[in-house]
Amino acid sequence: MLVGKLTVQMIVQKYQKLKTVKTLSGRGRKQKTSKEADELIAKKIGADRGKSSKVILQEVATELGVTISERTTRRRLIEAGYYGQVPTTMTKNSELPIIEKDLNGDVHFVNIHFVYPLRSLVKVLNGLNFTDKRGETVTLCGNTVSDGIQINQHNVPWLRQHVGG
Repeated sequence: MLVGKLTVQMIVQKYQKLKTVKTLSGRGRKQKTSKEADELIAKKIGADRGKSSKVILQEVATELGVTISERTTRRRLIEAGYYGQVPTTMTKNSELPIIEKDLNGDVHFVNIHFVYPLRSLVKVLNGLNFTDKRGETVTLCGNTVSDGIQINQHNVPWLRQHVGG
């Protein structure tokens, strides 16, 4: 194994100073948020999973009078076990009082647009309109299947048996 000269020098200096080359506990940057702030951050997201880290840090700052960065807030959420995001549009209750007892009709999709967030100039769907009739299954796919073979080169009956649910 080859180790750089600078790395060896740093290891020797560490040994001369500490009489060990192990990483000692308590080294590194100290955590700046209090236990109270950490618990409040976890409590805030537990009450509403749709809240952004920015909203949580503002609420914590108001309640405790401390300044916390959005990045620190996200770290504390990860440490508390909240790894993912739940979009706020999915967690809010609709204000429309529509409750259907029988959902057996057609579904109409009108003027659907979609872009990926990191590729906003590439329109994946641009004004798509279609009707999914009762009992039908609709699949949207590009001009290739995941294995890179053009979809029109597949045996369609076989493909239908093996794709979808």
